[in-house]
Amino acid sequence: MPANKKQHFVPQLLQGFFSKDSKTIGCYHIESGKDYKSTISNTAQKDWLYRVNDADKTTIEHMYGHLEGNAKPIIARLQNKDFDLSSDDIDKLFIFVVAQLMRTPKAANAMKAVLDFCIEKKIEAVCREVKAGIRDMSNLPMQATIAIPRVAEHLSGKSFLFIWNETGVNFLLADNPACIISPVTELAAKKKIEDRMYRQEPFSGYMLYMPLGPKVGIICFDDDYYDFESCPCIEATLHDVKTLNNLEIMN
Repeated sequence: MPANKKQHFVPQLLQGFFSKDSKTIGCYHIESGKDYKSTISNTAQKDWLYRVNDADKTTIEHMYGHLEGNAKPIIARLQNKDFDLSSDDIDKLFIFVVAQLMRTPKAANAMKAVLDFCIEKKIEAVCREVKAGIRDMSNLPMQATIAIPRVAEHLSGKSFLFIWNETGVNFLLADNPACIISPVTELAAKKKIEDRMYRQEPFSGYMLYMPLGPKVGIICFDDDYYDFESCPCIEATLHDVKTLNNLEIMN
């Protein structure tokens, strides 16, 4: 098999923290209701997922490998409840989480909707790239990837906290593990004031959750909207764990 052909949308390093032997991972298939054990090398991956074109199939894969290499020792420390991170550690972990938000098939589907909209509205910059062959329906994962810096810019400068889980019920890892939600937007919809939200900055009122191991997760949040106690970590209750696991399943 050609090197780098299997391109993981959930990194092997992240799956490894949910594995007992660092080689296999327990899986559950929602539609069939079946559980099974799978090798990490064959789980949450597709052949040449991040190809740019026939001549360049690995540049983006190598970029993700760099982000994963930066984050791995930091995530390993978190498994031991070591939350004493430097600003550089936080930056590396943050971009890893944002990249995970953008690297899955679900993100590629979202990029299709964006591309369709831009073509319909004749957005000049995008139409030029479509005409030049830079953007097309076959390289949507690549398009999601190049949006990472812009998404990170909109989410940066905010706050985060870790969640520590000693409940005996592990955090679940899904095939689309970075979950972004906006409770404020949902509340605005209930109160029928969505038009006010549309004038907000992108991602206003967001929360971004991702499990980093069976006992540890991270939540990035918009501190203009939410005020959590000033500590690096909160202890999860059983209700918290079930809520976050349900979020993973729905995502």
